[in-house]
Amino acid sequence: MIEGAWTEAVAVSSKERVTLPAAVRARLSWFGKATDEGLLATLDPQGRSELSAWTTSGSRAVGDVAQRLEAAAPDDRDDLAIAAMDRYMRLAVEPPARLALPFGLAVHLDAVEGGVVRIVVSSSRLWLWSERQWQARRMDRIDLLTGSAN
Repeated sequence: MIEGAWTEAVAVSSKERVTLPAAVRARLSWFGKATDEGLLATLDPQGRSELSAWTTSGSRAVGDVAQRLEAAAPDDRDDLAIAAMDRYMRLAVEPPARLALPFGLAVHLDAVEGGVVRIVVSSSRLWLWSERQWQARRMDRIDLLTGSAN
């Protein structure tokens, strides 16, 4: 079994909070250092979001957006800023590894309606997935294992 990989469905509390299990935290050497500054959630269109340390990824994302805003035509800046807000969100980490999901992220992950998110760790990367999207791709993953993918 690959030591660094892990997945588990977890309940989302009524206040849109998710607690990362100890098994997840043990696989992420960077996570403990990241809790003071929080995490950057980078949303993608497939119903998932990669979480990374704010101190490294968040600073870089803010800098990149600032450069793009500065270079953009004045009429495009508002749309670009809104696009950045749709793509990036900052998450607070509360003891013991409880994540406060911004409402927009909870909606993106179908957590408001479904009450569950999928936590995935792979190669020291942390992802939150919509459980509905995770289950929709389940057969593709099983095909990888059985060798029946075309």
